[in-house]
Amino acid sequence: MMTALSPSPTDDLGINIFRRKEFQLLSFLYNNKNRIVAKHALLELIWNMDICVSSNTLEVHLSSLRRRLAQARSLLRIETIRGVGYRLIEYTEANSAK
Repeated sequence: MMTALSPSPTDDLGINIFRRKEFQLLSFLYNNKNRIVAKHALLELIWNMDICVSSNTLEVHLSSLRRRLAQARSLLRIETIRGVGYRLIEYTEANSAK
């Protein structure tokens, strides 16, 4: 089970759980846990806006990240705040049945 964020999260076989961009997203959201992070802020920080990146790219990476967190049975959840951005929440065992 993954609860805390380590520099290089791996599975039981030592294989990296996250891809580079996913880990960058997770790290930034984790450092801003329980705060709403604007979509444009994530695009600027993770992709440096040097490349023409659509918001769909961000959504695809977040979808993959959510799936990997669920597979790892993590207590971390990424919430979408419509029209604003995203927020990372860490649930306790008691309220993680969502």
